[in-house]
Amino acid sequence: MDYKISQDNLLPLDPADSLDLSRAEFAVWERYCSVYYSQAADGFHRLTGLSVLLPEGYAPFWLKQGDRLLGGVALSDSGIRNLFTVPPFETSPGLIKRITQAMRQMGERELPLQALDVPEGQEDAYIRAGFWPEPYRYRWMLRPTSAYTGLAEQNIICRPVEAALDSDEPRLKLEREIGLFLFKHVYGEPEKKFGIPAGIFSGIEHHEGDNPGAAAGSFSAVLSNLRKYAGYSPKSALTASCLLYDAATHALIGVCLIETAEDRIPSIYVLAVHSSYRGQGLGAKMLRYVLTLLEKTGESYLRVKVMHGHPLESLCYSCGFLPGPFFNPVMTLS
Repeated sequence: MDYKISQDNLLPLDPADSLDLSRAEFAVWERYCSVYYSQAADGFHRLTGLSVLLPEGYAPFWLKQGDRLLGGVALSDSGIRNLFTVPPFETSPGLIKRITQAMRQMGERELPLQALDVPEGQEDAYIRAGFWPEPYRYRWMLRPTSAYTGLAEQNIICRPVEAALDSDEPRLKLEREIGLFLFKHVYGEPEKKFGIPAGIFSGIEHHEGDNPGAAAGSFSAVLSNLRKYAGYSPKSALTASCLLYDAATHALIGVCLIETAEDRIPSIYVLAVHSSYRGQGLGAKMLRYVLTLLEKTGESYLRVKVMHGHPLESLCYSCGFLPGPFFNPVMTLS
């Protein structure tokens, strides 16, 4: 059912009024969300005509007071995301508090509630509603693919990433070599400034938490995440990925893995450079190589998700990536 804005909707929100959460038909809810939910944050999806895709476990809801439509939100048992309001209503601490109260009344909600991917413009309202933000903000960065020339170098060998079946499960052919490289040269040298592994990007939403950065600490955990990556990655993603080797020593010195999902822009899953080879432009070389491969396969864009202030943010900017707005990945209400 569609909800039309009437004159009654133009009345100011009375904090004493009750808030009604009603399950929404996704197709209609998505049209409203695509207009009212942080257009800048959602711009990379709308740029290619992609619709808002909710992660598994989330359902769309309308926010209403009687016949008045305030906005919408996506909820799971303990999560909030894609909160939007219809003018003249605005996102406020009071509105967020009433949403969390309604969630706790809808069932047993003993676990802390979490707001995910909170746009910069809503962060203050969530904080005033009692949510605790993560210390670092993230942003998506995007650029068109492009075919570069002159990529070959005598001292560098660039090889594709391949997968093969092992006990009927897809795995990267050089799984242990790649895993050991990431374990030694990413997790073995954490950036003291940021307290996170150096040289790493997180992946797209479908596999958030499954990227190598989600399990720093053990070699087996890195291998486990690489196996998950191989399991859901189509051949096109592996074809667009690359490994860099020193031509003289044959040592692996750079890794760039690409991931794709249905109806999504290709994203960088991980990009890392050997600690002894940093500062030589190898990160930019891998990006140019990947952009060229994607261009040849008909892809139009490449995007990355980076932590604000991380060196990779600067690398992507220098390679022509447009920075998107900031968002807080997780805010928690105990």
